[in-house]
Amino acid sequence: MIFKEIVAAVGDFKFYGQVKDFNLGKSIKYVFLFVLIATVLLTVRYSYLINYGLTRARAWSQENLPVIHIQNGAASAEVQQPYKVEVEEGVLIIDTTGTITSLAEYAQGALLTKSEFIVKKNTAETRTYSLKEIKELTIDKDFLDKAKKIIVIVAIPIMLIGMYAYFCMARFLQILLFSLVALALAASMRLTLTYKQIFNVSAYAITASMLFGSLTALFLTRIPFAGWLYNGLYVIYLILALPHCKTEKTQGGLL
Repeated sequence: MIFKEIVAAVGDFKFYGQVKDFNLGKSIKYVFLFVLIATVLLTVRYSYLINYGLTRARAWSQENLPVIHIQNGAASAEVQQPYKVEVEEGVLIIDTTGTITSLAEYAQGALLTKSEFIVKKNTAETRTYSLKEIKELTIDKDFLDKAKKIIVIVAIPIMLIGMYAYFCMARFLQILLFSLVALALAASMRLTLTYKQIFNVSAYAITASMLFGSLTALFLTRIPFAGWLYNGLYVIYLILALPHCKTEKTQGGLL
């Protein structure tokens, strides 16, 4: 049923003549379901990208990094030190001997010393993390495999819940704001509609914009002025849908 309504909301403006008289709960449920479908698809997509990225990171780590041991806050590595690896525009250094103690010579990078892990994002920002709270840790192939599984297992449900909550709040805020635009448009068209009817139309008229936003996010496509296009498409659907919502008598009340 939801998919038929999505198709009708996008391709049949006469459908809005029915939409205006829907129960308010039906319109709210429609938005919740549409957002849920989009969120699940995006979560699947992003989960694949996370898994792919972690797999590449694990392979790179196994190829380029030595086994690292941290015992009671003191780090050691099974490699001749200082050990340096070029990473994109920065450098990763392992030196638990004390020869290198800072990243002052580098624009960005990371440094593991005997007692600290230093990350330099740029010339203005450097963060230092103490290892003293780590009692025992070995960073090797087994650790990387376990870390990957934990990240994937934890990330997917958090991502799904977080994105769904955010998208729902954002969409309903947009519907409430654009329902005011719809009220102004209805008045200019001399249409007699209650706020409930305006809300219903606004809830379904956002469908094309939500499809546009979901597809660009799903395929990781960057479109110039995407926000303007999103909102402009919403207004266009309101303008085209409202003329099909003529009513002879105003129904009082919100519900």
